[in-house]
Amino acid sequence: MKNIQIFLTLTMVIVFFSCRGSGNKSADNSMSKDTDTIADFITTPVILEPLINETLKLKDKDPFGKIIELKGEQIIVDNLMVTPSEIELVIKDNYLVMKTLNRDGLFMLLSFPDLQLIKTFGSIGPGPGEFSFFPHLCRNTEPGILATVVDVFNGKIYDILPDGTLRASHIKIPKSGKTLQANYAGEYPALMTKTMLYFAAHSPTGKSVFTVSGTDSIQVNEIQNLALDPKRKGWGNYIGDFTINMEQTRMVYAYKYFKIVKFFDLEHNTVRTLNFEREEFDESTQYKVDGLDANVTHYWGICAGEKYVYMLYSGRTPGQVWSDNKKENYYIYVEKYDWNGQPIAKYKLDQWGYFTVDEKNDMLYLVSTNDDDPFFKFHL
Repeated sequence: MKNIQIFLTLTMVIVFFSCRGSGNKSADNSMSKDTDTIADFITTPVILEPLINETLKLKDKDPFGKIIELKGEQIIVDNLMVTPSEIELVIKDNYLVMKTLNRDGLFMLLSFPDLQLIKTFGSIGPGPGEFSFFPHLCRNTEPGILATVVDVFNGKIYDILPDGTLRASHIKIPKSGKTLQANYAGEYPALMTKTMLYFAAHSPTGKSVFTVSGTDSIQVNEIQNLALDPKRKGWGNYIGDFTINMEQTRMVYAYKYFKIVKFFDLEHNTVRTLNFEREEFDESTQYKVDGLDANVTHYWGICAGEKYVYMLYSGRTPGQVWSDNKKENYYIYVEKYDWNGQPIAKYKLDQWGYFTVDEKNDMLYLVSTNDDDPFFKFHL
């Protein structure tokens, strides 16, 4: 691991992620194992085995089997006024915390699972308890903390308590890191523990996962490089979603513009890559206004459960989604894997939006972009 605090003050970046670890051979390295077979790949182990460095080539293969189509049950939430865009959801301790783009009331606290609105809080601005347009929710492992808000643009980290109170976190963001601050547009941190924040940012190789720790003396360390191609280092190449399961010592990153998912074994410093690649990403589009929308969106949402990890999958360009939605042909897929990257199930939902999963009760909750009463639940 290398300290990059100096690097963060020198370079200017926009988004975040790539794939290399200290002492780790990349999954695309010649030392890694490649295979075209998945015969033993789709059986679910009871206990997770250590991962080895390997790339599973799954182009034109169907590791999930039959797609399970699900119809959502609409939930009416009284007094809920929400702009259904850039929604983020965290479930913990009989509460659901939701981040919105509402100028007044950025965050909403709801009881769970009955989804009754308890409190709306947080607004846009530079003052105490105010945020930029780009704060992000992340999970927090500490008891008594429902979630953590990270607002790098305003240099703030707050913990959300069960009464909806915002409490300044003991972990601080580097104030001198213009690169770190610029990178949070369109991205979000994954996890806050008692001593560390896991996030992603642009790096010399394209994109990497980092940690921030310390209170008085802040340490920023790179823990994983996520680049797919050393020749591709532009800010838009490696946009995606990531999450972490500390109990299983696993981290997952799913790429937005490549149908590729990486499963990292943090204990053994190894990575399994699932490569479903079909469409090529047009690198020139990241330098054009709204140019990225010309590319197929693959993964654009992720949720960590205790036993499984769930990913929203589109498989269409934003223009195709807009055209289908206009015809009321709403749908999005959810892919379910165990934490070693073994496919478990693939679902097709009859709505489009942002999601979270209540794994204990086999329920998926989605905030739809297409309905004034946006909450839907699906029985998995």
